[in-house]
Amino acid sequence: MATVDSDPKRRAYRGPVVRLHVVVSDGVGVVRSARTVDRMTLRAPWQATDRDLAGRASFVEATDADGQVVYRQRIADPGDASVEVFDRGGEIHREDNQREVHLDVTIPAVKGGHVRVVAAGKRLPLRTRKGKAREEYALPS
Repeated sequence: MATVDSDPKRRAYRGPVVRLHVVVSDGVGVVRSARTVDRMTLRAPWQATDRDLAGRASFVEATDADGQVVYRQRIADPGDASVEVFDRGGEIHREDNQREVHLDVTIPAVKGGHVRVVAAGKRLPLRTRKGKAREEYALPS
């Protein structure tokens, strides 16, 4: 199985991947499709610092069967569904625009692994169309 290098100069991942299409709405991600691709190259993993992980960063990560992170990529915050509105007095305020956000996520296919999405520092619950929301989604075998 292909792996991600463990040295600080991490290289691109080459091997089997899982492509997920996730729709985020009302603070929950629904996995609409999960497809395994036999071989694909992914960019090098994001080198998150402890400050990044403790702050308001948004990212997706793949874990192995033991729960160890094997791949992580930064993403735009899928929970930021607000817009700036200017009123007649020149004041600016933010309003929720009630939109869905579509994420296309590609991560290494790790046997027995899971995927987690973190939005603004908080884990985003994930579920299938009919399943119960959980903090992580089991990757297809």
